[in-house]
Amino acid sequence: MKSFILELVKLLKGTIIGKVILTLLASGVSILGSAPFFDKYISAALNKYLSLEASDPSVPLGLLLIFIAVALTIWERMNQIKMEAEKLISPNNKIEKPFVDICNRGISVKEIDDQKVFFDIPYCAGPNANAYHVKLDNALITPNGNDLIYNSGFGDHFPENITLTNELGKAMNYSLHPFSIELALRSYIVVKGTYKNITDDMYDVFDVFKFSHPANSWVRAMGKEFDKIKSFVESSEKCV
Repeated sequence: MKSFILELVKLLKGTIIGKVILTLLASGVSILGSAPFFDKYISAALNKYLSLEASDPSVPLGLLLIFIAVALTIWERMNQIKMEAEKLISPNNKIEKPFVDICNRGISVKEIDDQKVFFDIPYCAGPNANAYHVKLDNALITPNGNDLIYNSGFGDHFPENITLTNELGKAMNYSLHPFSIELALRSYIVVKGTYKNITDDMYDVFDVFKFSHPANSWVRAMGKEFDKIKSFVESSEKCV
């Protein structure tokens, strides 16, 4: 009982309704168990403000006050739960949109044998939210004069419904043969697919990477270069 009362005080202290509830509860208990208290305060208050005579402690009155206190406690707790729920769905607490990108170690394309090139394309989620049900695929597109050709088309390199975090990634890795490292470094790596957030909202991925000799690493293709590759992929898919 002592621990219950202490928890009740923690729940209600500091609020007006809480003070009213505690007053009603204390009054009800006092009426039930303390005749001197009743005679000195409760009886006098009833007589002064309500013109009621009450010379003895009233069990029904005490129980009524306790019942009202309990009912107000339940009502107040329901209000608190409702306010907490409203905070969770308020505009200021929107669910963070996840994003997926190349992991810190970056894309690796290496010649592992004569005319055999190994591709490692690792993806992770951003730092603020995990990405769920991730399905990514990639292709290798190479300039051929004024045209573009697929040297490796989209396939099932990333088929699992997996979860990506900022620490735990997943790589698309495979090898092409016969293929030269020189041709690979002139090509574009295209990654496309979808992923979801925690509430199952779906987002699209379409990334284009090219090898930068000054940076000695794979970087994003931007602007007209990106638009050209995306247009080529979209037109190719329409023809299928």
